[in-house]
Amino acid sequence: MDQANAINLTGTEMRAFVEALSASFSVHRLKQMLRFRLEKDLDEISLAEDKITLIFEVVDAARKEGWTASLLAASRASQPTNPRLLAFATSLGLDSVGPVDRYRLEKIVRQRSRFVDFARFRERSALLEACVCSVESPARAGTGFLVAPNLVLTNYHVVEEAIRGAASPKDIRCRFDFLALPDGRTVETGRIVSLAPKWRLADRPYSQADLVATGGTWDASELDYALLQLSEPVGEQPLGSHQAEPGASHRGWIRLPVSPVAVETGDTLIIVQHPLDLEARPAIRQLPMQLAIGEVIEFAGDGIRLRHAATTLPGSSGSPCCTANLDLVALHHAGDPRDWPAYRGEYNQAIPIGLIVKDLQAQGIETPRDKELAVLEKKCSPEKSLEAVEMGDDDFAPLAGSVEAMTQDQRRGSSEGQRSVSPGSRSISIGGNATDSVIVMGDRNKVAANIKAVRYSPVESVEYAISIKSELASIRAIIEQHGPGQAGEIGLALDDATEEVSRESPDRDEVGQALQRALQSAEKAKGFSEGIGNLAPHVRNTVLWLGDNWSRLLAYVTPT
Repeated sequence: MDQANAINLTGTEMRAFVEALSASFSVHRLKQMLRFRLEKDLDEISLAEDKITLIFEVVDAARKEGWTASLLAASRASQPTNPRLLAFATSLGLDSVGPVDRYRLEKIVRQRSRFVDFARFRERSALLEACVCSVESPARAGTGFLVAPNLVLTNYHVVEEAIRGAASPKDIRCRFDFLALPDGRTVETGRIVSLAPKWRLADRPYSQADLVATGGTWDASELDYALLQLSEPVGEQPLGSHQAEPGASHRGWIRLPVSPVAVETGDTLIIVQHPLDLEARPAIRQLPMQLAIGEVIEFAGDGIRLRHAATTLPGSSGSPCCTANLDLVALHHAGDPRDWPAYRGEYNQAIPIGLIVKDLQAQGIETPRDKELAVLEKKCSPEKSLEAVEMGDDDFAPLAGSVEAMTQDQRRGSSEGQRSVSPGSRSISIGGNATDSVIVMGDRNKVAANIKAVRYSPVESVEYAISIKSELASIRAIIEQHGPGQAGEIGLALDDATEEVSRESPDRDEVGQALQRALQSAEKAKGFSEGIGNLAPHVRNTVLWLGDNWSRLLAYVTPT
């Protein structure tokens, strides 16, 4: 028996685990997960035809053979945003986010003036958990988090030796998914990713004012951040990607907010971090992911620094600082310099994330979405027509609009107001909508087109990457729990949606139509109304992925 993975489950806990797995996996997906992630053959564990019996025998085998913790970790890696699995892991203390400070939690409950949607918080915490990593080097350690598929944001001082050439960037590594039991036994050593050869994308140093108790003045460029490029796009890969089953959910990343949520003194602040294990000193050893809750104390240096009361330790530098709704608002970087070495200062300190985003934009470094909008705005302004846009070979713009292109003969018979293609040896006629680009054929031809630039206001200031496969899997699991499951029209419709999103360039309207068919059928099922509360956040995330034209799907999960 593997003692590191042995968990003594009570009868109630075993039942909860079986129910969570049953609601989360089909037999086929469970078989794949076991084989790819744990190298277990389901047929060798159980041949039961009844799904509940089969899953019970899997859980029982894991209990007897000492791999219960690995089974739960693999299940969560396969479906990182699944609320049933997350709730069960949390009940055992086997989520990678450690326990919160109970005194501070009680303090937060008293001071908050509004409620936080717990289901939404739990889902977003699972996404945050997947994105945060430890940043390790021989000299020091810190925390970081994914802000793009292959980019990690951390503090300048965490990788200062490598930036200055005093250490090799080859010795720096980012560790994701480090998981341990409450008693300290390691379950997963984590996924280690090295830096790319061109690893230093952008950085700004810290200030000398951060190091002295008397304070001082901060220059606007002293933001203590480093944007590191990884050797592989880990955000686009499944959790545990070297062992992941086909179709597993991608890790995702946190997109930096262009307009962060405003925070004020007294607001709640949540920090997810990998602090050092002080009992292991002088060795450098980081703890599994921990969560601390505090509040905003003040702003210093004309808003260049945010001071807070959330607990941090060495190793926490580079951690994301979030609101109670897990909106990213700051990058933690330091503590009160008067606390050394007892760690008993009057404040901890962070950099407002909006300052970092503006600095990146000033350097021409933009998130994929920002870059797309910048190109679009260069070509045309919202609500106006664009006449005779000429596209060069390297002048691509992701424009969308109705383009009517005609030959000269067609133009003679056209009604007033239609657009045309200038004469040339070749012409192209496009019926309907041309989406994602304006197409011009021929030698130096021009096209006149009505193009409307549409800029969507984000629903939330921090936009977490939505894993559409994971959302569809959660929708399937919840419908299966409260309705007829995968039988008949519902299963076929969800199969169609899942198949479409697996394509390299999925048709979002096809996905929306398939999901609508599934919800229409599920709505008629007895017990469907009982699952609306659990289903709503997944349908909402799916609508965000599909686009505003599919907001009608929200009607199926809105209580009447």
